[in-house]
Amino acid sequence: MIMFAMIPPGHVGPPADGMAFTRYTLQHKFFGQLLWLYWYGHVAVAVVHQLKGNNVLGAIFGLRRVQSAASSDQAESNSG
Repeated sequence: MIMFAMIPPGHVGPPADGMAFTRYTLQHKFFGQLLWLYWYGHVAVAVVHQLKGNNVLGAIFGLRRVQSAASSDQAESNSG
């Protein structure tokens, strides 16, 4: 979105000025790498939360955590 806001109105192709084209290319590369860092960071934090016991991946993808038979038997005995 920032890249589109920086393009002057009425311009549909690359700028005629070589320096402006280089500047836009470098900015595009910078924001692209920033976006990849954002995605990798989110995935890494989700994995860390999952490893610490929170079922965030199950919540994201709509999966339930499978309980072992022993823990479900214990839950039933505690409720009854």
